[in-house]
Amino acid sequence: MNKRLLILNFLLMAMSVCILLIPAFKNGYPLLYSDSATYIVAVSNGAVPIDRPMLYCFLVRHLSLSYSLWLIVIVQSLVFVWLTVMTLKQFLDSKLVVICSFIVCMLLSFLTGASNYLSQIMPDVFSGFLIWALALLLVVEKRNERISLIILVIVSAMVHFSNLLTATGLSLVLLILLSIFKNRILHIREKAVNLALIFVLPWILIPSFNFIFDKEFYLNKSSNVFFTGRLIETKILSDFFENQPEAKKYSLYAVKDRIPEKAWQFLWNNDSPLYDGDCSQHGGWSNCWKVHSSEYGKMIKEILTTPSLLKKFIWISVTDWKNQLFDFDIGHLTPQGKGSGFEEIISLHFDDFLQYRTAKQYSETLYFEKESKLQRWTIGLSIFIIVLLFINLAKIKYVDFKLLIIILITMIAGILLNGLFCSVFSGVLNRYQGRVIWLIPIFALSLLFILVSLKLQQREKQV
Repeated sequence: MNKRLLILNFLLMAMSVCILLIPAFKNGYPLLYSDSATYIVAVSNGAVPIDRPMLYCFLVRHLSLSYSLWLIVIVQSLVFVWLTVMTLKQFLDSKLVVICSFIVCMLLSFLTGASNYLSQIMPDVFSGFLIWALALLLVVEKRNERISLIILVIVSAMVHFSNLLTATGLSLVLLILLSIFKNRILHIREKAVNLALIFVLPWILIPSFNFIFDKEFYLNKSSNVFFTGRLIETKILSDFFENQPEAKKYSLYAVKDRIPEKAWQFLWNNDSPLYDGDCSQHGGWSNCWKVHSSEYGKMIKEILTTPSLLKKFIWISVTDWKNQLFDFDIGHLTPQGKGSGFEEIISLHFDDFLQYRTAKQYSETLYFEKESKLQRWTIGLSIFIIVLLFINLAKIKYVDFKLLIIILITMIAGILLNGLFCSVFSGVLNRYQGRVIWLIPIFALSLLFILVSLKLQQREKQV
């Protein structure tokens, strides 16, 4: 590769990174979600957050260099560009890869919510990285690239508990794919071992991280409390209290008239029954979660072993799963200025406090209604393009057609599993599906570039 082409590729990749961070540039600072505060302070405080894994907290602390949150979103954007290049490299001439990657990044930034999630100090974008990297793992042949993808998958699985479940389910799906397409996939045994590692390692590494910071080997201390919130929101807990006499032995029964309707109200409102008594005086709000976890776990077990309640929960979960799959709007971000706690956090941990103070989100709610509408049209058009191009590639008997099928099945399975686990264990929320739905346009654009490249090659041969 000559020097001019190297410089051009570098500039295009740098521009791709910048284009993907347009929402952050428009805001004047990386986008903040209410949960971002926990990820920023956890490692600095030396404590494992009770309601989420530790790894993203660790990444935020060290990738930011205690200097600026801009470094976090830049790294996230770099990962996106790297995955785009690696995807296109499997099917296109090397000279076309970077320019096509730039076009993909530009279109995804303007037509989907991908750039919004890349611009946030949140692990949400890693849900998409997880599915994308697993799809590539089956088609990439270079060992060093596969190792890089495995590391990314394991990291992505460890930054959010829903990702852990998606990684586990999707690795099982891919092991089945390996057996179906074994004649088409090279290094099949090695890739089966890779998937087995992905299936097992995150379940060991998360408790190991917790042991390093908390001196206890455990996976999750918050699952019972979160799932109780889910049972409250689905009205299953109220059914249990009304129809099962044995429910009286649980502490929430005595305050059933005070239990709020929404899970977030039960989990986060100061007047929630979760924080009754003096539990919060001995270790803060998280101590209340620890105090009630065991009792809630027994209550959940009793509810889910009651056939009528289990049947109702399954029906609600299936309905919510269907709704979640089509609920992927970008939503909005609330102001994170005075009164949010971020003023103290940013000023204490980073050197870019003045940028934070002058950002739009410091005092304004950020709405993305136009972007959400544009994204809905983009997803619909992308599905149409995928169907059309697949028919064309099948007609011309494209040599790597089966590899494209593998990638498509992986992405579809990943999107379905992401929606399933989120809707079952948490509920319907647009950001859950919004964080992965941009995978569909990426695949559509990849197919489009492949077909255009094939047409150009045919013309060259004719000439």
